[in-house]
Amino acid sequence: MADSNWQIWQRLRAPAWARGLLAASAVGVLAWAVAQSQVTSAIGSFLEYGGQVIGPSGTPTLGSTNDVNGSDIVRWTSYFNSRIESPFEAVGTVTLPANHTWAAGSALRPANTTLEWKVGPTWTATEPANGTVVSEVRWVMSSKFKGATSTVSKAVNFSGTGDGFRIIPYGDGLYVVNHHSSGTVLKCRSAVDGQTCPNWPANGFAFAANAGTALNSNGPFRTPNVPLEAMNQSTGELFVGVDSPNGPTIVCTDLNKRASCGSWVVDPGGGTWNAITGMSAIGKFYYVLTLRGNLVCFDIDTRQSCGSTNYPSSYDTGYGGPTSVAYSDRLFFSNNTGKIFCHDPARAGPCVGWSTNGVGVGGGRLGLYPFMNANGTPRGACNAGGDCVTLDGQRVTAPQSYTSFIASYGLFSSVFGQASYQFHNMAGIVGSKVYGANSTTAACYDFATQTMCGTWASPVGGCSTLTPPAWTRSGRAA
Repeated sequence: MADSNWQIWQRLRAPAWARGLLAASAVGVLAWAVAQSQVTSAIGSFLEYGGQVIGPSGTPTLGSTNDVNGSDIVRWTSYFNSRIESPFEAVGTVTLPANHTWAAGSALRPANTTLEWKVGPTWTATEPANGTVVSEVRWVMSSKFKGATSTVSKAVNFSGTGDGFRIIPYGDGLYVVNHHSSGTVLKCRSAVDGQTCPNWPANGFAFAANAGTALNSNGPFRTPNVPLEAMNQSTGELFVGVDSPNGPTIVCTDLNKRASCGSWVVDPGGGTWNAITGMSAIGKFYYVLTLRGNLVCFDIDTRQSCGSTNYPSSYDTGYGGPTSVAYSDRLFFSNNTGKIFCHDPARAGPCVGWSTNGVGVGGGRLGLYPFMNANGTPRGACNAGGDCVTLDGQRVTAPQSYTSFIASYGLFSSVFGQASYQFHNMAGIVGSKVYGANSTTAACYDFATQTMCGTWASPVGGCSTLTPPAWTRSGRAA
């Protein structure tokens, strides 16, 4: 459950017509209904919003939720509540009546919420000076699940953990699954001090096949080039698609018990080598794509298959492997040889406006990345060449600045010096901003301004997990 209960205080500067009314009756009437609050979130939500006069002490409308005097201070309160099955970002906009001026330093909001103000036609992340006319306030609430996974406020060095793919936070641990490897592929570092997790070998564990089997250094599986996982934060169970002698398999590991919680062959006889790739998860549904083009859905709550859809020619057998991005309850994926596909879990098949054959966007192993509108709502997906497909299956071109962002610093690419292999996934999305990283640099791009919004260097000595200012800013005074 996510909650956002914050307050903003503004001094109302009455317009000329209101001042005339005040002269006659001493109290002006404000059309409070003009004030609105709306929110965009991944799943349906509950929203309350209201205003009340809180000052000055001598105003005749003190405490009113209907009437307002021309010099009153009004406190607007927005309360947002949502029950969800997976982390998400919520964006809310408060539209104020005309001629409200901002009371600097008055905002109260959760630590995981940032604010932006609309001054004239422009949005700004810098709090306006006292007395500035503000027409709208926008809040971006990041998932409270970060608290459950011990959000790191410093860099943790992961050198020595092998060829890890991405950081998997759970509890006080930061886990890594080595890709294109067999044996001890699951490593763990403490989010508290950066050292190897307690009771965890420095060289890691192998995945075990049978439920209840304690993790050890031997296992029958090999991870693919893209071992994107699904993490059940409520149970501590980690699900990863792997190659096995029996065909593409999903293996479950209980991180609390350090034991297997089972394995399931999801495409029997579908290959034993480079025959599966991990896709992104949507809520409790984890997706893997097999060599035969079968997109397999697996419910991580019930540990059961939730169906399979065949997308012809969707699997990339090259070094990179298929890539994916999931948001707006849709899964976009690319074969990295000229096609982008879109899967809608609600339809258990292609998205509206798409077919199982995907949309052609040109060749090259160019990865797949989020494509968003200026207000942070999903627009579609793009490859690194700037070829994009919208939610309804239409081809468009990305802003040149976004294409340059993906190419900058070799982000998400450069395998053995071959920049054309782009198979790392970018899943950090906060409002209109997206974040990604390579082994030395994290970077941010803002679709609202169509410009980069910062870079952060990792410590020397290997990959790190970083907490950019975008996440820590909400902990400072507004």
